[in-house]
Amino acid sequence: MRIILKYSLVILLFIFFSSESYSQPRVLKCKGDCGTLDESNKYSAVARLCYGSSSDPLGSDVTFIEDDIIITQAHIFGNPRKTAPCCGGDCEKKADDWKRYKNNMFVCDGTDYGRKGKIRIGKVIDVEFRMTETFGYDIAIAHIDRDCDQCNRDVKIDPIPLANSLPKLGADAVHVHVGDPRNRNTRRSSPHKLIWPVVGAKGLECVHQYVKADGIDNPPMVFNVSGSPVMINECGKTAVHGFHGTGEDDGGFMYERLQLVQAQKQWAYNQIKEWTGRDEILDACSESGYRSFASTEDFDVTQRSCIPENSDDEVLYKCGEQEGALTYKFDDDLMNEFIRE
Repeated sequence: MRIILKYSLVILLFIFFSSESYSQPRVLKCKGDCGTLDESNKYSAVARLCYGSSSDPLGSDVTFIEDDIIITQAHIFGNPRKTAPCCGGDCEKKADDWKRYKNNMFVCDGTDYGRKGKIRIGKVIDVEFRMTETFGYDIAIAHIDRDCDQCNRDVKIDPIPLANSLPKLGADAVHVHVGDPRNRNTRRSSPHKLIWPVVGAKGLECVHQYVKADGIDNPPMVFNVSGSPVMINECGKTAVHGFHGTGEDDGGFMYERLQLVQAQKQWAYNQIKEWTGRDEILDACSESGYRSFASTEDFDVTQRSCIPENSDDEVLYKCGEQEGALTYKFDDDLMNEFIRE
């Protein structure tokens, strides 16, 4: 099964930058307070990258997956039009904001980002990117110093592990976002329904999942929250499934293309081990709460390398590793324009 892009269909691609001002597409979007306020700090792991002006900092949403590790989308560190396609160190050389602010880039508490000011809870030490254009990767992992001189260590963070496996079609999920203070947002959550199959380009299978922000199955679009996580239930615990931040608009609705984490868990694991020396990472399904990986075969989903040469591929495939994906029939005009059986 495959999805082929038809250039006769006028579709606008939007990547929502945090460091520059771009007009928003005319789609159904949230106005005012979007979602349920996280009053219990259940999602304390969701914070905000912050750098530049102290009164109106640049940045976007990030998620702690370890006490000292965050994960997000790569484009929040700089303009992806200039960065892609790239992998690893090559991306760091091209990411404008990272190059400019790397010595003064922080993570701010998401509890009340828009009202109480910007409480710094960590400083970015190092980053690793994967950015391979539209239908490949847009993901970043960063090492964080929680004990920096300007940081408030008293803010408690409960990191959320990366998911191991792909959820079933129709699975319930939750979107958590800090938001832009100019939109009066603090950390909030809203329900998601993962109705459509996971897809990916050749060689990068199982890395995306579309969510239509139609106000029915999924809430209206929330802007200025690139890198905000979508969480799923795995083994009775919360786990990071993917991120908001890229997509297409059509017919007055936004089609968010979630960047998924399951096929990139080995990459994250290896980077964490290189930075920290630890050979275990947080895990939702392990009895101990931690898991180590001796080889690629130990992961629940086939792991994918960074392949920049495939970034211009115009073909997407349904993910054969997700139960029911290959036989799923889309009931949506835009998605049916994409699909060729």
